[in-house]
Amino acid sequence: MNIQLFSIRARTASMGGIAATWVFLLLLTGSASAQIFKLPPILTGPRPTELMIFPLTHWSTSHDLYTVNADGTGLKALTDTPENECHPAWSPDGKQIAFAHAKGGHIVIAVMNTDGGGVRDLMEPDLSQSVERINCTPAWSPDGRQIAFGTNRDGNHEIYVMGADGSDPHNITNNPAADAFPAWSPDGKRIAFNSNRSGNMQVCLCDTDGSNLRWITSGQAAHRLPTWSADGTKLLVTSQVAHEMPVLQVVDVQSLEKTPLDIAESGMWGAWSPDETHIAFLEYEEGSLRLAVVDRATKTSVQIDVDKDATGGRSESGNGQPEYSWVSWAPDGKKFVFAFGRGPSRNTSALDPPSLPYRLMYLGAHGELFTASPGAGLNANDLRIAPLDGGFALVHTGPKWSGTYAIVHPDCRIEIVTPPFKDFNLSSAAEVWSYRNDKGLPALPPYKSIIVGDQAHLPPGSTPPEGMLGRILLCADGDYYWPSPQAPMIANTIWVVKWNDTFQFIRETENSKQEVYASVYPNREIVFAPNTYTETKLYWGYVDVNEKPVYWQGNGKGSIGANSEGQIPIIVQPNGTLELVSPPIP
Repeated sequence: MNIQLFSIRARTASMGGIAATWVFLLLLTGSASAQIFKLPPILTGPRPTELMIFPLTHWSTSHDLYTVNADGTGLKALTDTPENECHPAWSPDGKQIAFAHAKGGHIVIAVMNTDGGGVRDLMEPDLSQSVERINCTPAWSPDGRQIAFGTNRDGNHEIYVMGADGSDPHNITNNPAADAFPAWSPDGKRIAFNSNRSGNMQVCLCDTDGSNLRWITSGQAAHRLPTWSADGTKLLVTSQVAHEMPVLQVVDVQSLEKTPLDIAESGMWGAWSPDETHIAFLEYEEGSLRLAVVDRATKTSVQIDVDKDATGGRSESGNGQPEYSWVSWAPDGKKFVFAFGRGPSRNTSALDPPSLPYRLMYLGAHGELFTASPGAGLNANDLRIAPLDGGFALVHTGPKWSGTYAIVHPDCRIEIVTPPFKDFNLSSAAEVWSYRNDKGLPALPPYKSIIVGDQAHLPPGSTPPEGMLGRILLCADGDYYWPSPQAPMIANTIWVVKWNDTFQFIRETENSKQEVYASVYPNREIVFAPNTYTETKLYWGYVDVNEKPVYWQGNGKGSIGANSEGQIPIIVQPNGTLELVSPPIP
């Protein structure tokens, strides 16, 4: 096998401390500079400039659905799963709630009864696609026969309409611009939605087949998240001028006159109660968005606090950042449903599942599965262990390839779905998941564990070479993985041994034959064996205090080298600590 080693800078993200590993649902904004509120850093790579991030994550936080009475009492959890239920929409007959949730890492539309039971998926995830292809924001037609939703399943954000049973999904916008957030009019004849066809994000209307487009908002301010008044004459929208706080506005559908909503200084995601006497919305308070219900007549406000008021289901606790979003009222106006989750605490160095719904893995060069260290950050070329129907989906998100690599079935059988590369070496891949919970279902593996097939273990006679400094396992993306000292030796083992003033990587082959894989020279240059790596030169990223290459035993995943001779290396102090030297000032 010709392993391709990507030229990746030596990194320390996995060396301790939880990184900001947020992977958020991509939604829409008016311009690249418009920001609604400060968000954690995103590690998902380039995104179109018209996209922005709202607090729905399928990595660090699992949202659940709650109902609450209009006066703030009777808070009840409808879900308590790691599958991230979000964007609920109450059906017109009051009997069902449509919502989006993660299934094997992919976001799909489902429905359930109003007590949280009877969950039924309306679509299956496309395992060949990236988890960044989503289906979300369902909106019922008034007769309950159809559901509009936003999706980028075809590579662009569009509005689709399908039957209430998930049948006949079809694109009604078909435009290269970004379209999202559908809202069905009370008379059933029109759909309001967001689009940036005019240059920044505005609200427009179309017939239910996408024809007769009509703009409702315009101007320098972006307008988003439309919801209808009960009589169909007005839309409640979130308006925002770049670099300013968002505010709620009422827009007359006929005259297009905009009227500020005077219930709060700032707010977003507003929704009228059916009799229009109350508005539930997110208000910006002390650095975060909080869910509030305002009586429009008295201007009195009730804040919904899941931590304090939960009386059923799960009560969130801890120091994480609360995330409330997406309100939908019951047809009788007595209560509404919303999504709530909690991000990781800023004061916590490492969170262990089930606090986090996902665990990272790395794919070995021969199909092995390596689990990350506690607190490992989300990087490129990772596999995420996502819950799926009593088992797991092992989902890869790029940059070299995207999609579901394998499915772990409830009986712990591993089914490989999409190998990452053509002719990928699967000689050490396991057929059975090694870990079960007390119910016999697949369990999350311990940190720093290795899942391989029986044939992958080296015979007992295999011994480390003389001058051994450590050992690594090669990953499919060309990076390497530091196993625990107790981990068994497998065919993919590479020994790091002392060599003159530096060191070499010695590959352990299937027949216990040892051969040089790569050598590190005093000038930090890495020279690979023939037919192993043929791209640009790589240079070792760790040096001692004398600026000579030194092997450093890390914890988790690292890279063979960096593709720049002049890159500032990381100094390994005699006590083993790391120091990143700042470049000199010119």
